[in-house]
Amino acid sequence: MTLTFTLSDVRAVTGVVMEVPGLRLEGERLQPYDLSAKAARAYEGAYRSNELDTTYTIVADNGGLRAKRQRGDDIVLTPIDKDRFIEADAGDLTVRFERARTGRVRGFELSVERAVGILFEKE
Repeated sequence: MTLTFTLSDVRAVTGVVMEVPGLRLEGERLQPYDLSAKAARAYEGAYRSNELDTTYTIVADNGGLRAKRQRGDDIVLTPIDKDRFIEADAGDLTVRFERARTGRVRGFELSVERAVGILFEKE
């Protein structure tokens, strides 16, 4: 396997190419997404997962979000796009918020390496 980083004219990393025999994967570097304080507040609230039998409380936190759990440490979420966040520390946890037709946040899907699409509904 080879891993090659692509660079801009000013030598900033812009992406990555991974090659294994018979397969080439390319990825672009994610650019920071500017989440305003007002936009962050729209995500705040309690979200329940019946599948995990737990509730996460989402709060706005320093340009991103923080998921407070009943058990375990808080999860700091960094915005990567509108309604999409990754775990700030490891990046292997992703959260994709879902909106109602009115635009109001109604829940989210949480995914990690071995569990994809765990649903949380806003209470």
